[in-house]
Amino acid sequence: HRCRGARVDGTLVPLHTPEQQSAALEFAQCVRDNGVEDFPDPVEGEPLIDTYQIPSSDTPEGMAILNAATAKCGDLVAEVMGGQ
Repeated sequence: HRCRGARVDGTLVPLHTPEQQSAALEFAQCVRDNGVEDFPDPVEGEPLIDTYQIPSSDTPEGMAILNAATAKCGDLVAEVMGGQ
């Protein structure tokens, strides 16, 4: 389900500040660097992680790689976006 606020699990992440946008871009690059080459840069008002935009996540193996990468990179966005 979607809720307002920063969550690395794919729920809605509104990007309000340059710092948040910068963190989201760093997160996206980190995820790409960790095996998800088709991970898109964030778009204002869109979820930070939208599996519909990540074709490689269509398989169980691809989803496992995505989950591992987002877990590894999550700290990049959690603090600046107020996540837990």
